Amino acid sequence: MADMQDLARLLSSAHAPGPQMSHAAEQLFQCESHVGFGIVLLQLVQTESMDLGIRQAGSIYFKNYLKRRWGPDRGIPDNEKEVIKESLLPLTLRVPRLLRAQFLGALQEMAGPEFLSDWPQLLSELSRLLASAQDDVLLQAVAMDAAHAVFSRYRVSGKGGDLVREARSCAEAFGPAHLQVWKAACERALSGTFPVEQLVGHWELLSSAVSIFYDLHAQVLPNFFCDQREAYLEGFIALLGCRGSGSLDSGSLASLQGEVCSALTLYASRYEEQLGAHVGRCTKAVWDLLTAIGQREEFDSLAGAGIAFLTAASRTEWESSPFQDPTALQAICEHIVLPNMKSRPSDVELFLESPQEYIVRDVEGGDEETRRRSAMDLVRALRRFSNAKVCEVLSTYAGQLLEQAKSANEEQALLCLDACVHVVIAMAGPANTADGLNASIVEQFFTSQVAPELQAEQLPKQRELLRASCLKFVTVLRTVLPAPCVLGILPSVSKHILAENPVIHTYAALCANLVSSMQEPGQDGQRRNRFDAQTLRPCLAPMVMPMLHILADGRGIPQNEWVARALVAIISSLEAAAVEIAAPALQALARVIADVLAPRPANAECCHAVFECCSVLLKLLVPAGAPEVEGIFLPALGRVWERGVEELLPYCFQVLGLVLDLTPSPSQCTIYVELLRRVLAEDLWRLPGNVPGIIRLLRAYFAKHAVFGTVLRDGMQTIFERFQYALGHQKLGGSAFALLNAILRYLPPDFYHQYFHIAITLSLGHLQGKKYPELEKEFVISMSLFVWMQQDPQALPRMLEQIQPGLLLQIVKNIWLPSAPKVLLLQRRKVCVVGLARLMTCTEIHSNPQVLGPCCECLAGLLKWRNAGLMCWLSSVLLPKLLGDEPTKVSQYETTFVRLYHCEPAPGPSTGLGWDMLPEIQERATGLQVVREALEPIRPAIQALE
Repeated sequence: MADMQDLARLLSSAHAPGPQMSHAAEQLFQCESHVGFGIVLLQLVQTESMDLGIRQAGSIYFKNYLKRRWGPDRGIPDNEKEVIKESLLPLTLRVPRLLRAQFLGALQEMAGPEFLSDWPQLLSELSRLLASAQDDVLLQAVAMDAAHAVFSRYRVSGKGGDLVREARSCAEAFGPAHLQVWKAACERALSGTFPVEQLVGHWELLSSAVSIFYDLHAQVLPNFFCDQREAYLEGFIALLGCRGSGSLDSGSLASLQGEVCSALTLYASRYEEQLGAHVGRCTKAVWDLLTAIGQREEFDSLAGAGIAFLTAASRTEWESSPFQDPTALQAICEHIVLPNMKSRPSDVELFLESPQEYIVRDVEGGDEETRRRSAMDLVRALRRFSNAKVCEVLSTYAGQLLEQAKSANEEQALLCLDACVHVVIAMAGPANTADGLNASIVEQFFTSQVAPELQAEQLPKQRELLRASCLKFVTVLRTVLPAPCVLGILPSVSKHILAENPVIHTYAALCANLVSSMQEPGQDGQRRNRFDAQTLRPCLAPMVMPMLHILADGRGIPQNEWVARALVAIISSLEAAAVEIAAPALQALARVIADVLAPRPANAECCHAVFECCSVLLKLLVPAGAPEVEGIFLPALGRVWERGVEELLPYCFQVLGLVLDLTPSPSQCTIYVELLRRVLAEDLWRLPGNVPGIIRLLRAYFAKHAVFGTVLRDGMQTIFERFQYALGHQKLGGSAFALLNAILRYLPPDFYHQYFHIAITLSLGHLQGKKYPELEKEFVISMSLFVWMQQDPQALPRMLEQIQPGLLLQIVKNIWLPSAPKVLLLQRRKVCVVGLARLMTCTEIHSNPQVLGPCCECLAGLLKWRNAGLMCWLSSVLLPKLLGDEPTKVSQYETTFVRLYHCEPAPGPSTGLGWDMLPEIQERATGLQVVREALEPIRPAIQALE
């Protein structure tokens, strides 16, 4: 075990730039497994004579060490854990503030889901520290911060019975000490007898106390706090009435008041009954606070929190609602909504100087805490119970803004018009609003203000902000505006793709993206595109090449992900109508890949969208233009390969697989043969991100085994060696079975029969060593596919009997029947259905009623095919995890595989559901017919079960 001086030396080397960094980090990692490592590290951090930089490095390493090692059977002995528990809390109180944050993070790691049983003395110790601190505000604040580190997990964890009980227990145990400190701190801070420098400490203490109040209410309303709510709510209202004395305490007071607003928002949205008697006073306190802080930028976060409370409160129909009074509604709109709708100088500066950040905040949901977003959310909430009145008030003010614009100077006039656009967006409701008020307001404003602005031929620089807002208006309200309005303005929108301003041409691309994919319910109830491809083609097709030039030239925002995603949507929606531009578009994309992305793939979203777009274009061009496509595209992919661009190689493998799938007779057969040999090389498989993409490419080779039969036979041993490698890798188990599925689906049995039983043996050995629920499902799918693809239902039983007598029944009982119902996605579930039906016809199953009965029950459950629409929706959440695409936390950088949704050869729009192993079964009726035919030979055995 390294002593303190050795650890200090290693920490210093690990944080000093130079070649020794990685070696020192490796040595530190090896030391972690030594007994007493954590204790020595704690001793180093608390040694005051040690250099502060080394102590800070040690505190950071200690927190990360606990992340890796704390928990059952993760390397820290129980006796060492007890020493760390006894030492950490007192040490947190003593160390400098610079180190304290790391110890609080360590405490958060240690206080896991079982801390009440594993560390029962923690709550009593925290309560004791608070009580013993008495008037020591700093010590009380640190103790509160420690309690917040423990309780903060209740904010982010999903709600559940155990979590609710735990939160309630913590509230009952810690509540009395918290209440005592809360009352005393409020009394002192509100007394007006303390100088400003001492008030800062009180504000920080109270801020931590309010954070804990929120933590303990995030899951459930605790009985203790419910009984004592008067003390807390009265304190909240009093604290909201405080005003800072200057820059010294304004920041800490604003932080406290923001926490108070968040706590009140929680009460307004979840515990309305407890807030009801106080909602009027709370609303007035927040109103007065928002009026006092005005438009000062240093209070933006506080303003967002205050408006969030008003939004939450206005969504509830209170017995005595402060929002029912028309005068109050008018005052809210005038003094809170309208001032926060206007763009400030900092917003204009952001628009001009940081267009990417502006777009993220304005349309990508990054504006959740901005004043404008908060004000718009408030308007939508107020409309819930007072739609007509709110729209009337805002329409009046919108008219006043338009009048002000006529008489103001040009700069102020444009800001008034910009604010007016956002006021109308906030007023907009669904197109089927009962009285049509909102829709008529939107259409009238569009016709009189937005359309003329977008149709103007000139774009002076000073009008760029307003022009961008008008594009946003059409984009956001595309479903509210009548179809003729959207189609009529689309040519004007599309011409803005030529604008130099990056925000404007990006907003034009965004608008085209969303309009092209708009859907509405048809007469049969099915959703279909609102506009057909031929209608959109004149407007959208001319945008494609300018968008590609933006990407190729890096104009505006380099590697613009919004433009790239819009390309995918536009070309997908145009389908056959885009054939004329497909070849030049693919050529331009090849240039983007070779000259822009390959040298420096800086934006992962852009890279993904570019290759998605390539996939869509390939489906349009191949097989008719296969030789031309290979001449255009293969050199660009070769450039990526030569450079060894790890971020792009997985995409290249998938696209190459698509090209090979679509090409009837590959003209570059020699190149493909050499490519197959290279993708089987061991070095490519050592990068986990490459493997699923390589398997996609191998699947294309297997499907064309008539062309590549010789090289495939020569490489089968290597292919199964790669299967073994993937199976043993902690992140590639699913990929191993994906490779096996591709072999079973496409290759004749004589290609793989000598290796298949070895693959089964390896799989079973891997599954027996440890419980792998996901891999068990993958194993069942592979075995189901094997059984279905074999003409002889006895093929699998014979093979398993050779491995171990009686193995089939063990697998069926312990793996097959428990795992098959857990397969959710229809494309994979149907494989389990037909595979199990075929398996039931083998002698070992149908002659054994004790096994046949559970098989029938499992098959009946599998045949309850879920709603396909629901499953398609679930796939967006579940599919990445099921297919192994989900990013995994790693200790060092690794390329993460991301599947291309358009990279399957099926015609038409991609469903994003991946490879369909049984494309011949698409309808439920077809599946049922297949099952009936498979089970017909054993009908007497099934009937005998009854």
